[in-house]
Formats: sequence, structure tokens, C-alpha cells
Amino acid sequence: SGDIVIPIVDFLLHQWKYHYRLLWDDYTWDSDSTLSSDEGLVEVNAASPGFGACANSYLDLQNVDEWRPHVDNAGLDRTKDPGAGASSAYYNRRSTAKGNIEPGQELFVSYGSSWFESRRRLGAIPLKGDHRRGQVLLESSHRMQQRLNISTQVYKDIWQRFIWDSPYYKNSRLLNALPGSWDDLEFAKARSLLELRKSKHRVTSEWLREHGSCMDNMRIAPSTLPQAGRGAFATRFLQKGTVIAPIPLVHLP
Repeated sequence: SGDIVIPIVDFLLHQWKYHYRLLWDDYTWDSDSTLSSDEGLVEVNAASPGFGACANSYLDLQNVDEWRPHVDNAGLDRTKDPGAGASSAYYNRRSTAKGNIEPGQELFVSYGSSWFESRRRLGAIPLKGDHRRGQVLLESSHRMQQRLNISTQVYKDIWQRFIWDSPYYKNSRLLNALPGSWDDLEFAKARSLLELRKSKHRVTSEWLREHGSCMDNMRIAPSTLPQAGRGAFATRFLQKGTVIAPIPLVHLP
């Protein structure tokens, strides 16, 4: 089953006297992408607790697509059923793999470039296409080294002076897409910048066995309780003490 989606309706309208900046603000989606724009008067955002709140975004490494939710009231009439508010009308927001994903590889979705551009406090995180442009620079510098017969030490000094010690490095998304050390540079020369970046966002099978948790222990279906909307159902036998769903919490004041 996909995620439940919970509309957050007219938050600023109700809190107009205050200037909150909440962690929650970084974990909501616009109402158009969740089909919930008609729920509010001024502004509607939507929370997607579950996988939607777990996955990070690294645009050039996006390996997961997110889709719009299903919309219905679980058989309840919002004008007369007392249980109509028991569950969100927006549910089963699915996320699917864009291609084959190796075990241990971190899952990345797309927040869009504007999400990062509006949050400069996060630093110069590369945007979509920056690794492709960085790969062109990397290959050009390698050809220059070969053509001019530049020694390894001089080549290192060039990278140190013009890339890693550059006054523009901190604020350049393109420069931050390039290798950050000599070992990383050698890896990227032998493979590619994207393969280097993938290697930084991967854990071992042993780590997964020790620290991982299953996220498919339950599915969503109409509840067996009258007026309860939708409920959660076990998909397999669960032993006592099993973690049902390792879902993160975002605190609200």
C-alpha cells in the first residue's frame, strides 16, 4: 500500500499572528501534486507520512518516482456519516522504482530544483545535470593531463588550488558535484562522477541485516469496524515485539 496523505489546511491563516518556521515545512507537498487543493480557503499543503517522509532527494541520483494518491471517502458520506472524519480521503500514494536498484542503495525522490534553491541554508547541493557537467570538466582535465604530460603531483596541485581551495567552492553547486579528495578523483576517473556519488550513499547487506526494518508489514483496506473508514492489516505473521512500521515522527508545537 502507498502512503496516506493528510491535507494541512490554511495553516498561515490560522497562525497569522505568529512567524513559525517548523521542521514540518520541509516535509509537505503542494496540494496540486496530492489532489487536495479544494480542501482549504487560502493555502493547502499535504503531509505524506510513511515513505514520503523517509526519502531524501539528490536530483542526479533520483531512483524513485512518486505518484498522486487515490481519492475516495472509504464508502462514507461526508454529509451524514459520523465516521467520515475517521480517515483521510487521500490514500495509497505510491512510490515506484525508476529502474533496477541495488540492495543497500539509498532511495532518492525528486524535491525539484526550486526546493533546494529556496533553502540556501542547506549549502550548495548539486542540482539536476550538475554531475553531467562535472563529468565533462573531469574528462577535460584528464585529457589535459595526458596531452601535456603533467605529473601526478602537479595534477594534484592544480585540483587543490583551482577546485578544492577555490573561493567559489563553498557556494558553487557545480564544484560541489566534483570529487572532494584525491581518492575520490581517482575513483571518478576510473568509473564516473555518478558512480562515485552512488558509492557514498550505499550501505552493506550486513548493515541492513543489523539495523534495517521491514516497511511492508501492513496494508491499507476498508476497516472491519463500522464508520471507521480505512484500517491497517497485517500482511504476514508478526511475532511478538516485531516493529510494525518504522515511521518517523515530526514534532509540532
